[in-house]
Amino acid sequence: MEEAQATLEHLQEKELPRLSSWQEGYAAYLLTQIFEIDENAFIVLYKRLSINLGLLCQNLCDHYHFAAALETAKEIKDDEDRAGAMRDIAVAQTNAGLVDEARVTFAAALETAKEIEDDWHRARAMGAIAVAQTNAGLVDEARITFAAALETAKEIEDDENRAEAMRDIAVAQINAGLSEQAIREAETILTDCNIHLPIIADVLAKSGDKKHFKQMLIPCAYYLDSACRMCGVLAWIYPEQAAEVAKKLSEL
Repeated sequence: MEEAQATLEHLQEKELPRLSSWQEGYAAYLLTQIFEIDENAFIVLYKRLSINLGLLCQNLCDHYHFAAALETAKEIKDDEDRAGAMRDIAVAQTNAGLVDEARVTFAAALETAKEIEDDWHRARAMGAIAVAQTNAGLVDEARITFAAALETAKEIEDDENRAEAMRDIAVAQINAGLSEQAIREAETILTDCNIHLPIIADVLAKSGDKKHFKQMLIPCAYYLDSACRMCGVLAWIYPEQAAEVAKKLSEL
């Protein structure tokens, strides 16, 4: 341990190189080991190396150094990346059985997400946090986060970007097991419906939710391209009817 400490002191005095992308992975792992020897050296070295902090947070979480991971995440300059790193830390805390700590971290991630200037990116970040909250068993918190994400999405001025954000949130809700809410949000999409509605329907089908998938059939039937795409999904869900679906489609 004395030799390790001496090496760390020597490293801190040297001019350190700029790392390539593949080297950052090794550096993140080794820096995590350094943290267990000397926390101060860890801080000095990771700041001087200009390493990918999200990757470093992941490695710290893998070794259950959650407090250090959070402090490191706060150093990430980009709001969206910082919110994503905090979300991932909260997930790791949940997996470690630290649900109360995860709640606090999710709250911090959400506050960071709210600082994202662009409405589209802010809505997507909130949606991702809501999915993680649901997977962590924090369903009530997730519903609130989804509601905030939707309000943000509705503020997007560009029609196409707003529709895409609404679609992404609906997909996130399905992945979080909230298909009923996803259907309601799908009904509010008014731009490029032939593009977005089949995507939502496809996710419902792949999740095995035939009940809510069927509710998307009529809205998608108003557009030829989306109707054709839905025929493909129908054949996938009901393979015993695939030949009949193909026959009807060919008659068109």
